[in-house]
Amino acid sequence: VVVCRCVESVVEMVQSGRFASVRGVNAGTMWVSVCVVLLSLNSARVVLAQDDPILIEDRVIVFEFQNLDFGPQSWLPGFSTPWLYDEGTEPFFESRTDLGWYAMGNIRMNPSGTGDGSCQSGGSGVATQTQVLQREINLPDDLDSPLSDYTVSITDLTLDPLSFEHVNVIDDSRPWNTANEGGDRNRFYEEAVFEILDKGEVVFRAVGVNYTQNLSYPQPAGPGENGQFALSAFLLGMIDLDQTNEIWREQIDPEGNGVFFAALTGTQLGGNTCFTASSLRFAVRPLTGLLPPISGALPSTPGQIATAGRMADAAVAMGGIVGFSALAGSLASIGVLAATGLTSAAAVSVNVPGTGVSKMLRTAQYGAMFGQIKNAGFSEQMLAFTDGLDPYMMRWDAPFSSSSGARRMAVRRHQFLSRSTARQDGDIDDDTFVDEPTTTNTALWSFVALLLCVVMHGIVWLFTRKAAAETQLSIHAFFAYISMCVIAWVYVGAVLVAIQYLASHPNGSGTAGGYAAASMMIIFIGIALLALVIFIGVRAYKDYSQGRLEWVPKKEASDPSIRDSKIVAGSYYTDPENKFHAILACWYEGYTGPRLWMLFGEWVLLILMTIVTGAVAVSTVVVIVVAVLAAIFTIMLLLLHPFVDKIEQILVSLVAALEMGVAFCAIGSEFANGETVNDLNEALIIIQLIAMICTFVLAFYTDLITIFVALWKLIKEYRNRGNTSEYNAVDPEAEFMVPNDAGEQLQKSLDNVDLAIQQGLFMSEDRVEDSALDPAALPGYAGKSDARNFDSAEVSPVTTDQF
Repeated sequence: VVVCRCVESVVEMVQSGRFASVRGVNAGTMWVSVCVVLLSLNSARVVLAQDDPILIEDRVIVFEFQNLDFGPQSWLPGFSTPWLYDEGTEPFFESRTDLGWYAMGNIRMNPSGTGDGSCQSGGSGVATQTQVLQREINLPDDLDSPLSDYTVSITDLTLDPLSFEHVNVIDDSRPWNTANEGGDRNRFYEEAVFEILDKGEVVFRAVGVNYTQNLSYPQPAGPGENGQFALSAFLLGMIDLDQTNEIWREQIDPEGNGVFFAALTGTQLGGNTCFTASSLRFAVRPLTGLLPPISGALPSTPGQIATAGRMADAAVAMGGIVGFSALAGSLASIGVLAATGLTSAAAVSVNVPGTGVSKMLRTAQYGAMFGQIKNAGFSEQMLAFTDGLDPYMMRWDAPFSSSSGARRMAVRRHQFLSRSTARQDGDIDDDTFVDEPTTTNTALWSFVALLLCVVMHGIVWLFTRKAAAETQLSIHAFFAYISMCVIAWVYVGAVLVAIQYLASHPNGSGTAGGYAAASMMIIFIGIALLALVIFIGVRAYKDYSQGRLEWVPKKEASDPSIRDSKIVAGSYYTDPENKFHAILACWYEGYTGPRLWMLFGEWVLLILMTIVTGAVAVSTVVVIVVAVLAAIFTIMLLLLHPFVDKIEQILVSLVAALEMGVAFCAIGSEFANGETVNDLNEALIIIQLIAMICTFVLAFYTDLITIFVALWKLIKEYRNRGNTSEYNAVDPEAEFMVPNDAGEQLQKSLDNVDLAIQQGLFMSEDRVEDSALDPAALPGYAGKSDARNFDSAEVSPVTTDQF
């Protein structure tokens, strides 16, 4: 501007003739030349300034939400939120009056300004506006819009009530309700979406945004002076690579971490009404040093994360269908046996299912545990898949509360962003994937499942304790199968979360509730249930080695259906009085006699993996140990062929080989960088999903078919109970009841025997004389001991007792 004014002045002087020639050179021309040179230099400086990029450390975007709705914040029923403190001389006594301050339940935009501040109105009555105050990033001309063209938006942020915690902001070793030292920690984990728009078009978008806030109360409750709160907070999320302009993304995230971080730089808080309008100002700056640029996985796109989540949901849904179908079929069979009064013969003929559902659960847990390995550099896509398998690990929110799901995702995001880094949130200061709510919720659901199993078994036993012994054994056998599935479902998740909590909260740094829940799971699930499994396996192998449980290969089997089978390798025979086998055969009957000890193989694999995953913080060590265990188990299956059913052998061996492939993909990703990690993790997801599909087929083959065939058989027996009663009326004292169709077959057989005796087809005279048996003692023989007189011998009918 100065140069231009200089030129204008010089031109005016030249036109007025006030310049004289200097040594033949017009002075006006000289001054014009000087001004032109100065103008050129200034233009060059402007061009150079435009070409000089803004350094990473100087890049910033400042935006402001004016009049965000905070609320509800009240003690009123239906609108209640955590209490902060009370105004006045007793700040640590909740009066439940207008003197009380409460945490805001939601932070949200109110574009139309609805409400009047009351709880019932649902709004503050002040319209929300947004603006971008500063934009210091390098943009080309076509993206370089004036600040007035930009707006920002964010979806609702909802308070996680269990994340609220009163703290002493001066000295955390002292109680929070110490005068002038009180405060709280609020966390908002709802999956919010943040956007920056240029003339209504999205140029930057972040998903999975959570808001973290630490608050110090005003005096006398806290250290805040002049009745003011002291507030620190930030927004943290993942950049949506699909919806964000590439240049904007490079400017805000130059290292490609995929991180969106906005620190709170200014506030204007509203009053103490149920809904109030407050303004928040944030500054977005690039986060550097989170991840080395070439190490670890690259950020996954929201599409990849969503696809992985849908794959996990499908796996959980299929597992739920299979598992609850097996449960329903088993309970229905128990109900028919208990309620209809079927004969003991019908109960004895029922086959119990195998271990397919248990194998399905263990395979899903095997995959889910890879997402629990500490400090592993897995991709977000893989973590979304493994987190989606949480139902297999007994990880749900507690009833009537909503915390763990959103909180777990927030913790997971913090850990992904901050591995190998200085952390942005001092509250999350370890690599654990569990906190007290996760631990207590897992304990709650685990013990509920086990307790329901015991209670149902006890109730059914109470109503059937006078039934026939064989009927009771069949009912107990079905409950043994249900218990086996429940234990397989509960064990790994409960033990893992207990070890994780104890390992990450040493020296009393945890809470009493967390320690109590973890200890109970270790004692009553980790140790007690393991002792039960060991007892069953040892007792079964002892019975086998001592001959009480006989394994007969199919070549030696007396049953032609087993001897001629191309699928079955043999069968077990035992004393009908062996109640242990009658009830608990489902645990081990799928293994051949010489390989009964293989019952412990997969249990050892999962227990060791659980302990290593929960306690060891070096991810490379964990994945190597897991890979070695998986390889040993797979080789044993392929060499020993331990299963009775060949189809089961093929499916289980295939699943074991796939699990070994999963482990080696995890090892590869530990030593790879960048896109290779993402590719290996994607391969891991696919292999794990195929393994789970194989276990669904296995569960259908070994469990569901057997269960529903047994159920149909029991229903058919019940429908034919009238025919059975008519036959039993012929000989009410008979111990063994024979249905009508069996009686007809028996009569035909007796007729054939009678004819054979009359024709002398059984023995020759010499064989009778040489035999140690007395022919007169043979059933149905009433004649002399001379075989030549068989044709005149009297034959008495064979009774049911003799048969």
